[in-house]
Amino acid sequence: MLAIVEKLPYYLKTRWIKANHEIRSKYKRGVEIVELVKFISDAADEASDPVFGTLVNKGQNDKGKNPQSKYQKRQVGSFTAKASITEDKLTAVTENKKQTAGKCPCCGQGHYLTRCTQFKAMKIKDRRDFVMTKGLCLNCFAHGHTGKTCARNYVCAVAGCGLKHNTYLHFPNQRTDEGTTPPPSVPTVTHAPRVTFTPPENAPESQRVSNYASSQGGKLALPIVPARVRCIDTNAIIDTYAMLDPGTNATYCTEELCHKLGARGVIRHMELTTIAQTRMPVESNVITLFVSDIYDSQEPCCISEVTVRPTLNIDLSGLSSRVELLKWQHLKQLELPELDVDQVHLLIGQDCADLLMPGEVKKGRPGEPFAVHTPLGWVINGPIDPFKSNIKTSHFVRNVSALERDLSKLWELEGVNSEVPGMSQSDLKTLETWNNGKRVVENHYTLPIPFKTEGPYLPDNRSMAERRLQILGKWLNKDRHLGEKYTEEIHKLVKEGYAEEVSPEDLKRADGKVWYLPHHPVHNPKKPDKTRIVFDCAAKFGRFSLNDHVCQGPDLANKLVGVLLRFREGAIAFMADIEAMFHQIRVTPDDRDVLRFLWFKDDDTRKSLSTYRMTSHLFGGVWSPSCANYALQQVTKDFKEIYPEIVLNTVLYNFYVDDCLKAVNTIGIAVPLVHQVTQLLSLRGFHITKFVSNSPELMNSIPKGEWGRSFATLDIDVNELPTERALGMLWNIASDHLGIDVQIRNHPRTKRGVLSALSSVYDPLGLVSPFVLSARRLFQQLCKEEKGWDEGLPREMEEQWGRWLNDLPVIKEFNVPRCVIPDENLVKTLQLHYFCDASEYGYGAVAYLRTDKVDDTVSVDILLAKSRLAPLKGSTIPRLELAGALEAVRLDKLLQEELQMPLEQSIYWTDKNTGDIASRGMTADELITEHRWCKGPAFLYLERSKWPRQPSFNCAKLEEMAEVKKSPLVYTTRTDEDHLGRLLNYYSSWHGLKKATAWLLRVREMLRKQSYPKGPISPREMKTAEEAIVRHAQTVFLQDKMTGLEKLSPKKSTTGLLLVGGRLNNLNEENYTKHQLIVPHEHPAAKLIIEDLHKKLGHAGVERVLAESRRLYWILKGRKLVKKTVHQCITCKKLRGKTEVQQMADLPASRVTPYEPPFTRVGVDYFGPFMVKRARSKVKRYGCIFTCLSIRAVHIEVSYTLDTDSFINALERFIARRGEPKEIWSDNGTNFVGAQRELHRSIKDWNQNQIHEHLLKREITWKFNPPEASHMGGVWERQIRTVRAVLAGVIKQQTLDDESLVTLIAVVESIINGRPITKLSDDPRDDRPLTPNHILRLGTGQILPAGKFETGDMYRRRWKQVQYLADIFWHRWLREYLPTLQERQKWMKPKRNVMKGDLILVKQDNYPRNQWPLGLVTETYTSPDGLVRSVTIRTAKGTYTRPITKICVLEGAATNLCD
Repeated sequence: MLAIVEKLPYYLKTRWIKANHEIRSKYKRGVEIVELVKFISDAADEASDPVFGTLVNKGQNDKGKNPQSKYQKRQVGSFTAKASITEDKLTAVTENKKQTAGKCPCCGQGHYLTRCTQFKAMKIKDRRDFVMTKGLCLNCFAHGHTGKTCARNYVCAVAGCGLKHNTYLHFPNQRTDEGTTPPPSVPTVTHAPRVTFTPPENAPESQRVSNYASSQGGKLALPIVPARVRCIDTNAIIDTYAMLDPGTNATYCTEELCHKLGARGVIRHMELTTIAQTRMPVESNVITLFVSDIYDSQEPCCISEVTVRPTLNIDLSGLSSRVELLKWQHLKQLELPELDVDQVHLLIGQDCADLLMPGEVKKGRPGEPFAVHTPLGWVINGPIDPFKSNIKTSHFVRNVSALERDLSKLWELEGVNSEVPGMSQSDLKTLETWNNGKRVVENHYTLPIPFKTEGPYLPDNRSMAERRLQILGKWLNKDRHLGEKYTEEIHKLVKEGYAEEVSPEDLKRADGKVWYLPHHPVHNPKKPDKTRIVFDCAAKFGRFSLNDHVCQGPDLANKLVGVLLRFREGAIAFMADIEAMFHQIRVTPDDRDVLRFLWFKDDDTRKSLSTYRMTSHLFGGVWSPSCANYALQQVTKDFKEIYPEIVLNTVLYNFYVDDCLKAVNTIGIAVPLVHQVTQLLSLRGFHITKFVSNSPELMNSIPKGEWGRSFATLDIDVNELPTERALGMLWNIASDHLGIDVQIRNHPRTKRGVLSALSSVYDPLGLVSPFVLSARRLFQQLCKEEKGWDEGLPREMEEQWGRWLNDLPVIKEFNVPRCVIPDENLVKTLQLHYFCDASEYGYGAVAYLRTDKVDDTVSVDILLAKSRLAPLKGSTIPRLELAGALEAVRLDKLLQEELQMPLEQSIYWTDKNTGDIASRGMTADELITEHRWCKGPAFLYLERSKWPRQPSFNCAKLEEMAEVKKSPLVYTTRTDEDHLGRLLNYYSSWHGLKKATAWLLRVREMLRKQSYPKGPISPREMKTAEEAIVRHAQTVFLQDKMTGLEKLSPKKSTTGLLLVGGRLNNLNEENYTKHQLIVPHEHPAAKLIIEDLHKKLGHAGVERVLAESRRLYWILKGRKLVKKTVHQCITCKKLRGKTEVQQMADLPASRVTPYEPPFTRVGVDYFGPFMVKRARSKVKRYGCIFTCLSIRAVHIEVSYTLDTDSFINALERFIARRGEPKEIWSDNGTNFVGAQRELHRSIKDWNQNQIHEHLLKREITWKFNPPEASHMGGVWERQIRTVRAVLAGVIKQQTLDDESLVTLIAVVESIINGRPITKLSDDPRDDRPLTPNHILRLGTGQILPAGKFETGDMYRRRWKQVQYLADIFWHRWLREYLPTLQERQKWMKPKRNVMKGDLILVKQDNYPRNQWPLGLVTETYTSPDGLVRSVTIRTAKGTYTRPITKICVLEGAATNLCD
């Protein structure tokens, strides 16, 4: 045992010493070998743990390891890597661990050179020059030696390099611009097998990444496993191969799999990146699938988001086979099920981590493959076959749907003038739910949650909420400050009555209306001291979340732009917001259990969990914003008889969700308005607070406890008033101006950075749209050039972008007056002026308010502006100018709806005005200094008579110049072609014909301008199409042919269709079951119906298909049509079709030629082997049989081997004893029926040329039968069976020697030649039956040619007597034997000839029928009787000649197979 323990790792040795001591001290005895074996087995199980197994010996395995091998090791397989090496790892590679940090040679501070930020900021060339100038080692950065003489074994850490230089000095193999060379912390990978991706720091969370790579140099096993996939929509189940990819956070499947499952989903936007193309935008369908192992040993796992791709391009070259596993001792016991699938159809990523979880690991030595047991079964990873070539492949998919959605939202922000959509049916249902369920309890509205269905049944998701809370607890434990604030907010929810603990009785509720909400903190960067609890109502459990079961409700909020515009209508302005607005609306008690949440008992993350539920509506619910706005509007309805209109309108039109922005003309209006609004809202529990105003007098009228935070410590009579945020804009209260909020950050100079900077400029009124236009134009150009999100900008664009970024801080100085109407009493008229224009870059419009006062002064202020880019596809300037005019009209519509001031008229200007600024753009400095943009053109300040005059136009000339579309020309034609007949004959499936007809009927209704359904074809439309097809069939074929239908007693339906009347009127079934639709068999639809039923019934027989068809249809002459359809079915022929036969051919001349010496025409074949004794060993001997084709005599020679020379020797012995034959027939050497495999193989190896040359010298013809046509050699095959039967009866398991075998063969030959070839007569007067010996034993020596002899010749000479006896034999042969060959025993009728071009199935006796290959007839061979009995066929593996008995015709080339 000591020798065994000495081989254990060090940590196991120490553990064994301890275990040995415990055994000795406890049991007072020594250890036994069984205890050591158990100890080692337990240690092996610990080391095999898939998660923690490598932690124990990790440090020891690293000791003494060559760093070069660490970084030079070939890295392949499936992975996702952020292509960076941490500074700690770089330090371990480049610095001596024992070295103490000295003075940095670059910056002089106390750290290593590798940690110097100045050094790392240099370009690679500058770093190398710096190191060489300082005389440092290029490898370790130490003094006193060079890189070549460096004693340290460290090498470059960049994968694929391995040279002896520091990683910070590594030059990429590919040539790059030094200005954009990546730092060494992100090594550039240049070798093909590896694929790397570095996601940006600000990448959206939903960004999806998938990598799959393999390398050449031996077969690499990939984690491919059989899986059973289900679709809940169709209940379809398919077994396919799935690949487990832990390097992707998404799951993908092929369109083929999606189509077979019949799954439906939603469309998402993605970016597909490959080696050949970067970031290709695509649209993909996202579906939900259930996946399990193929044995259904566990519950299926739901994958709620599976992205559908045309193909995954992952073949099965990385799939391990059973044969490959046998090469590895630790894997040979594994069983891997196999499927008949050609590729991987499912790629499972980290979004379904349960299926990737390892349960058991089987590993061998380093460098060997290992197996991981997953919920789907065993998967193999690593080099499974080091000698098999492998194809380099790489897959990289990234889903940036979230980024696309963010971009879409950015553009939607500009759509302030878009049309307001009407309410949907779901919105109306939500309002009805609230109107019916609204209650007032303790001065608070109580509203139900608007579920999509009245009684939703929600699954128990407590486990998900517990898991999320445990994660939150770890977070709060790490951040104590956050934990305290979060706990305080939880207590506040309970204290304020917004939440309550669930009673023990309610915890037992199980009626499907219980849901547990995860929750998490949210911080606003602008409010760092505030922590808000957000409940994650979008968290999915299984396939659905709470939000999926609830209606969103109508959008009842005011337009943000409208609230801002009305905020500019008075001199006295104030802002406030409603405290915890959502929480002021209570939830109906019956719905509160769907708002449960968990929290730690006594606020201790180590204790058990307590269950709470919200009593009020919450942040995170999809319905909450609509619910809050509904309640706010309901307040005005409940108290409209009590409060004045200005108060009600303030609540209705000056709130944006919980923010109130209001402006009035005088302080006398403002003070009572504030108090009345506060009082009105408090009647329903809404507390309005955080007031700010530009009027100190108004602020003093409000309790200081309700002031905004910036006013709380401010002396408003002395100090300058602060700047506040007004719905995202900056309101400088002191100067009463509105400005733009800009987030100044370090934006990367990439397409993503451009978009980020654009998003940081929040300008809902479009006041700085000329400045933003230039950046948007740059972004448009990047999209046009299809630049990647993280791809660097081209040099010319980078300079332009740099100038714009430098101007970005300047734009914060831009501002406009908030108030545009100081006093309504001083206003004479108010006009809206719109200026629009276009350029080659874009078009735009700007709106100004012109105020004509009673003192004859004029003021002009900008209200709203819009700048848009010209479309990428290009357009003319006049068209763009028309688009600008359209924008102006839209702005006017918006302003007319939102402004509450009395407007006189709207005037539009379209030439040389400030609209040109909106269409061409301006820099920040120009925008600030150019007063025309904010104050309008100078002529607006003049009297109207001095405004520019409208030019006169020649209307006739305008029509010539106008870019209008030409009137369409419509041409019609008439034809006699039967288009409906073409339609009916075009489709090859009954479903396809019905669907096409349904679309035609829908188009017909559309052209008639009638109401028609929208969306996909409905079942009702399919039924209508079916009746239309039957009606057409009856109209065409049964209009004048009603005779012959008397047996069916036909009658008409309510829709005019002809039905079977019959005798089943009392049957209690559906109409078409007892009164079937009559369908004529000549119509194409009849055949399609039968084919459809035949396939649905699994290719059933005639009677089954006919019976099924008569459930709905009565097809005239249906049995005949069904027989014809089943007979022509290709699938049925593959499964049950018979091979071809032809009428038995006439006997060849060699079988019926008399008066020739025996063995003139022979057939030859081999049989055996036979074991004979030679000395002390046993050897094989074979029989070579020669059969006379005319008299059926046999001659047998013993052949000592199966080579060519042995056959020639046997032939020579045969000729010496029997004479030279004229013809020798034999099989082709590949079709010896009943012979051993050795006989097959040896005769195939005969030297055919050598045998042919030998026979040519003797003028002997050798003929071969076609391959696989053993029945064509039946003459000698039958004799071989006779020989075997005689030998079996004689030898009886004895082992003979050569002499005995030769003797026995001669005896057998004599016995066979003595058999009768004619019938034995019972009449004693008849001659004895004719045998081959009658002619063989007539005489000896050379046989002379036979002739005609007389009876008297027998007395002349003895030799003539012999010839006379021979003549008697041939006379009897002609009279008695030959007539027996006249009848055909089978194949008596001629069949259709196989033709060139026929599609066939090739019979292979050694394979099951479903593996027989398909083939095509390329050539036929016609016999003298005109019938084809052998053909040349072409299959996927080559061209062969076969008899027709080895093929099954599936589809004829030119003739109808039924004929």
